[in-house]
Amino acid sequence: MPRLIDADELYRIEKMLDTNIVRQNIVAHNLLEQVLYDIKHIPDVDAEPVVHCSDCLYLMFSDCYGECKRSYLGGIVRPDDYCSRGERKEDNT
Repeated sequence: MPRLIDADELYRIEKMLDTNIVRQNIVAHNLLEQVLYDIKHIPDVDAEPVVHCSDCLYLMFSDCYGECKRSYLGGIVRPDDYCSRGERKEDNT
């Protein structure tokens, strides 16, 4: 499963490797240049952040199972479930 990462941060970290030592080793330099190019040009994924039930404003209690005030699943949810209607607790307090 793909992971979402901060490509700008990865680029910044990899760019710090561009030192005199790397520039003197042509293989390492070419490899680093290819990695930097790949990071800059890899397409973004079309992803939306989700709110897990354990972090949701609408969860009424959170043991092994909870009851959601907005759930279409009969109200019973697990803490690691999520839905399109979730709202993070911190954003709404």
